[in-house]
Formats: sequence, structure tokens, C-alpha cells
Amino acid sequence: MKSTHRAEYIFVLWVFFHFGTQSSPFCPVDGDEINPLIGGPYMDSLLKERISHLRTAGQSYAQIAKTLDVSINSVKSYCRRNKLGNDDFDLEKPKECSQCLFCGKSLMHISGKKKKSFCSDVCRMAWWKDNRNTAKQSAWYETKCGFCRKTFHSYGNRHRKYCSHSCYIQARFGRTSS
Repeated sequence: MKSTHRAEYIFVLWVFFHFGTQSSPFCPVDGDEINPLIGGPYMDSLLKERISHLRTAGQSYAQIAKTLDVSINSVKSYCRRNKLGNDDFDLEKPKECSQCLFCGKSLMHISGKKKKSFCSDVCRMAWWKDNRNTAKQSAWYETKCGFCRKTFHSYGNRHRKYCSHSCYIQARFGRTSS
């Protein structure tokens, strides 16, 4: 037997004897199986049923763990494995509806988060392509070029110094760009 396997085996035995003998509400009674990795019982069907019921009733992982006196990580693991918990939505937050600005598809919103305007990137890009001029664009700045002194418009950067790359090259190096 390799030393790493022996160490794992000794650790499992230590966990089994150390935690398997402590009394707790979920400590196995004679005849119940003990999970040697966690030192306690396997999750029985009644506990699984209660977790499912509480989660579908809208309780959070922490509330369920406290109610049933189990580890919050056990509750999370069970819920994720059985598709009772999804990180994309929260059962405790009510949802609002609106429509995609481009295709009109129904959108679901989570309260407390930014409202969606589009159902997908394809719709977002198509809408902006069609409505480029109608959108309020307040980040236009009028500036004079540092080399040729022409007035030019810069969108989104008020500190831009040159109207083009060739003016920048001429100002910096005194030659024309190729």
C-alpha cells in the first residue's frame, strides 16, 4: 500500500471514529449508514424532501440550513445537483417583464438589478445599427488639433489632442506617417 493511500485511509478512519461517535440530531442511530468522508449520516430521503420543499417555497440556503440544522454547503450542493438553485435568478426576488426593443420578445427582470433592453447581442447590435442617430449622444467634444490647428469632433474623449494619426506622427517625430 502506498503511503498516500495509507494516509487517506487513516484520515477516513479518524473522521469516522471521531465524528461518528458524537451525538447530534443527525448522528446515525444503530443501523444507519455513516458517510466516512463527512463523519455523519448520508442525506436521507426525508431530509432531501424537506430541503426541496423549503427551497421551492422560496427560502434561501442559509434559512434552510438553519431550519434543518445542516451545513449550508450540504444544502447548496443538494439544491444545485437537483436544479433547485440557479445562480441566474434568485427565488426571493420578484421579477418584472418588458419587451426587447428590437424584436419585441418578452424579457424577465430581477428587481434590484439593471433592466434589460434586449434579448440578445444580435438584437442589441441590430437596434443600434438602425437607431444610431436617434440615441442621445452627449459625449461629443469639439477640440483643436495640436498640429494643424483644425477644429475636429471627438466622441468620448475630451483630452484627445490630434485630429488624425498623421498629425500625431508629424507633431511627435517631425515626419509624415507611411
